[in-house]
Amino acid sequence: MSNWHLSEHLHTDNAIYALWSAGCAFFASVGWWLAACAFFVFADFITGCWAARKRGEMWSSTKFRNSINKCGAYMFIIICARIFESVLPSFVEPAEITRLFAAFIVGVEFYSVLENFYKATGMRVFYILTQITNKKLKEYTGEGVKEE
Repeated sequence: MSNWHLSEHLHTDNAIYALWSAGCAFFASVGWWLAACAFFVFADFITGCWAARKRGEMWSSTKFRNSINKCGAYMFIIICARIFESVLPSFVEPAEITRLFAAFIVGVEFYSVLENFYKATGMRVFYILTQITNKKLKEYTGEGVKEE
């Protein structure tokens, strides 16, 4: 029978894997929300380019950079909300702050995608869908999207 010694298993490689695993486990619950956020920011960028082309506007790297910055900021906010939620006392009901923040961000981006479709195609159905989306956002969060 071999003796197992803890000191034999404590080294840098194991610590890195342990930290990586702990980080993945902590953020696994928000992975889909982060992916949804990135998807809708990308969809907003693509449909925004299409709408800009229909209006005769020039594309610029600044708009792409703004989309990347917006996506990063949104993801950072979702991660901050997850960390905030994790430090709430256990006697507090689960507030699902992360889910609310992510839903609001995705809702606003979805509204923007629909608005871009309306501007690009001129089809009234997309305008009606933007109004429905805005109404739902107001209903669930108390705030709607400000029209341009």
